[in-house]
Amino acid sequence: MKPEERDAAYLWDMLPLKGSDVKESPVPGNDRNLVDCRLQAAGDALNPALKSEIESRRAEVAAICARLGVRRLELFGSGTRSAAPRDLDFLVDLGERPPAEYAAAYFALREQLEALFARPVDLVTPPGLGNPYFRQRVEQEKTLLYAA
Repeated sequence: MKPEERDAAYLWDMLPLKGSDVKESPVPGNDRNLVDCRLQAAGDALNPALKSEIESRRAEVAAICARLGVRRLELFGSGTRSAAPRDLDFLVDLGERPPAEYAAAYFALREQLEALFARPVDLVTPPGLGNPYFRQRVEQEKTLLYAA
């Protein structure tokens, strides 16, 4: 990775925390402005067609996540790089739950996102980021879509 790419990835991760980069200060407990800022700043990171598709379905994504108790949902992978991704990859934090409830939420989220975006969906949870190279790639590409 080139130094400027590493610096851009670092700045990308820090973006929501910089008050000068957001149009409105995020209200504690309300990450909508944070998400707006991430999607706006994604600009080149998300292909225009997918960005438009996500924007048009933002309320539906938020409703699904809220209903299933999702803490965070972030897009990464070909959805951030490709003009026509075959599938969508999401990093999802479902929080601490009993195993049966966790599994039910995981599979319901995958099924509902597949139906919403009409393409296959892969969900990765934070424990699935054990490989340091994979973790680095996800951290560089991820775009916040929902935060509780």
